[in-house]
Amino acid sequence: MQTFSTALIAWPGLRAGYRRRASGSFISEAPLVFFVVFLVLSLPLISLAGIGIRSSLFHNAVRQAAAAAAKARSFDANLTPTRLSAKNTAYNRVTSAVAGLGGVTLVGLVTNIAMTDLGTRVTTRQSTKLTSPADEAQFLYHIEVQATANIEPLGSNLTSIFGGVPGLTAPIQLRAVAREFCEVAEGLDK
Repeated sequence: MQTFSTALIAWPGLRAGYRRRASGSFISEAPLVFFVVFLVLSLPLISLAGIGIRSSLFHNAVRQAAAAAAKARSFDANLTPTRLSAKNTAYNRVTSAVAGLGGVTLVGLVTNIAMTDLGTRVTTRQSTKLTSPADEAQFLYHIEVQATANIEPLGSNLTSIFGGVPGLTAPIQLRAVAREFCEVAEGLDK
């Protein structure tokens, strides 16, 4: 008759000198490893995607502001309360677009007249109106809008884990520039 102890020894997994396989331990450790890999890789990628989306929307807002400002009939002074100058049109367009975006804070905005000399092809910029009427035979006139904003990442509340890394947990400063051909060059001295 066989006893209980001799029956256990006859089992293949309990023989003397038998070693366990190391590959079986991965099944128990895999969820922890996958969670750590997901945490380390996905949070920065999600933050980068958020910054990419917000910066694209901000740059598009600056481009649309330059296009609207290029259609204005004056550069510095409002003609009527509804017909705004190029400077005020650009400011209103950018600030209203930034107000609609979460995580974007406007730091600065400058609207310039970019004049390209047709003979020398040298471009000069000025943020004030022209002192004399526009000379379209000698210059090309553009309205240029330069805006600077702080873009917040999606994971800005993860500062305690990663520290203050710009673009990951801290805001990143972005400067967007857009230039459009001035459609009404006669009003650049107003």
